[in-house]
Amino acid sequence: MKTYNLIFSSFEELQKFLEEYIKDEKNVLLQIFTSYQETFVVEQIIKIVKECNENISIIGTTTDGEILEKKILEYKIVLSFTIFEKTTLQTSYVKIEDSFEAGVELAKKTVSDKTKAVIIFADGLNINLEEFLNGFESINNSVLLAGGLSGDNSIFIETFQVVDDIIDNKLAVAVSLNSDELIVNNGYNFGWRGLGKDFTITKSYKNIVEEIDNKPILEVFRDYLGQSIVEALPKIGVEIPFVFEKDGELLARACVAKKDNKLIFAGNVEEGSKVKFAIPSLEANIKDIEDNRKFLKEIPVETIFVYSCMARRKAMFKQVSLEIENFVHFSNTSGFFTYGEIFSKKQENGYKYLAFNETSTFLILSEGGDYINKFSEELEIEIEKSDFHLLKEALINFINKTTEELYETNKKLEERIEEEIAENIRKNLIIQQQSKQAQMGEMISMIAHQWRQPLNVIALHAANIELDVELGELNKDDVLEAIQNIKKQTQKMSEIINSFANFIKPDVKKVKFTIANTIAKSMDIMQAQLKARGIEVILEPSENPIVIYGYETLFEQVIINLVSNARDAFEDSKQDKKFVKISCKKENDTIFVEVEDNVEGGIPKEVQDKIFNPYFTTKGTKGTGLGLYMSKQIIEDKFKGRIYFKTSKKGTKFIIEIKGGG
Repeated sequence: MKTYNLIFSSFEELQKFLEEYIKDEKNVLLQIFTSYQETFVVEQIIKIVKECNENISIIGTTTDGEILEKKILEYKIVLSFTIFEKTTLQTSYVKIEDSFEAGVELAKKTVSDKTKAVIIFADGLNINLEEFLNGFESINNSVLLAGGLSGDNSIFIETFQVVDDIIDNKLAVAVSLNSDELIVNNGYNFGWRGLGKDFTITKSYKNIVEEIDNKPILEVFRDYLGQSIVEALPKIGVEIPFVFEKDGELLARACVAKKDNKLIFAGNVEEGSKVKFAIPSLEANIKDIEDNRKFLKEIPVETIFVYSCMARRKAMFKQVSLEIENFVHFSNTSGFFTYGEIFSKKQENGYKYLAFNETSTFLILSEGGDYINKFSEELEIEIEKSDFHLLKEALINFINKTTEELYETNKKLEERIEEEIAENIRKNLIIQQQSKQAQMGEMISMIAHQWRQPLNVIALHAANIELDVELGELNKDDVLEAIQNIKKQTQKMSEIINSFANFIKPDVKKVKFTIANTIAKSMDIMQAQLKARGIEVILEPSENPIVIYGYETLFEQVIINLVSNARDAFEDSKQDKKFVKISCKKENDTIFVEVEDNVEGGIPKEVQDKIFNPYFTTKGTKGTGLGLYMSKQIIEDKFKGRIYFKTSKKGTKFIIEIKGGG
């Protein structure tokens, strides 16, 4: 195998070269790399080449710069002739309409039993490279794929592809390398380092990204990189790519277009991907160069083709020069700067085809035999780190270390918050249990008050019957009347028990209930206690019944808690007239329930900001301090409302607000 690389200078010089080196060879591959969009020169080159040797296989592409040995070129035409001794060649092409289907069709055309590798050049503006490779892989993954996407000098208007005597756009062109003895290897240089925090892609379709962290993508770019960067997209996008991990490889994706507040990238960026902004890193690139040098020293090398992203030429020119110089120490080297790179990752069952971006890939070929490895230890590349590069690496490390520390701090805070939430849940359960016990005490007290009168009536009837028996004056009618009264009183007691039983039952589901009816039931429970203390209950229902959807007994519990507080506040009051007034109304979409008392002086000013706190009470050992706290919890958590109060010298008014009917 021999490779000859040259810069096209004139048709005469090309003719001389062909006559001397190519004319009589059988298996020759010509790769054409050109910055020129005008096709007439390439057409004439192809004509001359075919006239000299009609068996030459030709593929070519427009570029964003050319690679020739140690040189990085612009606006040149590089011709790379490779003469194979034990390998046959087959060219093919497909028109790109659907990227996936184009990959399927090209796989069917290019791969045979003896195919070891396929070099592919495709239109860099009209293809989704990842979908294209997925299509190829769906048919065959047994061959090594290499190559890249055509460029047009960063104009992003139109690229061209060449296959034999065809020059056109929107093509994927390929050459198959078929041999039992051909040795193929590949590798890549990356050299980007993620910077700062992780972002999550939250809305994307294939290579079109709309949202990051649930925010519009342009807003994220503006917040973190500035308005000037947003205005410079997509042109500057190649210099600030995203990096993320996929299939065990660190990939980069650069923005290549901006449309309708969305960014289009040079490859798919799936939803859920964790991405970082990235910048070039000399340190990372040096490591890649050294790793690849070790790799190249261990394998046969007769020719190397480099397909490198155009962003590297713009953003890391010096590093790219070092990469290419590293290759030249081993073999003849040529290639071009692409709009996307093809890489084949070796796996147990074949290859995984990856769409690279911002990366420098290389294809290494040898037909075995007595190859000469040109590498010499004396040609070690000396890489000097300038003060600028050292400072840049220091800043990268500083930002990443700070981000890592912030992440760890946030993680610990989240764990602490989870612990606190769990502890609060535990405390709330204890409070709820204590509140329930306090309520049960209230209930027993109320039952005692409610039962006192009927028990007195029953006892009176029993005493009268006993006295009549002793006096011998018992008659049938008196006994029957007493029995009827006793039945009536026991029925009343049974109804009281049923009312309390329904009240203490836990609510398991929401129901519709009429607020006025529920308030009336609550006051029935407390009637005896309030009457015994001389407290008048005034119910002022709304003009129209107000129906609410929620937990009825919890709402009833709140009303009883508020009225109980008023009842207890009257204990130390010597005022003659005592009342609790309950009213309800609905304004627009909000329900208002007001519980007002006329306890003179209202709530003391010094405790007003504490009355909803758990365990706070002004009743000493008689109170639990849970009634108002639980009332607030119920209204806020179960009814999504709020409860507050207004106080004056004439009394206190508690107000419940519930929007939308609960």
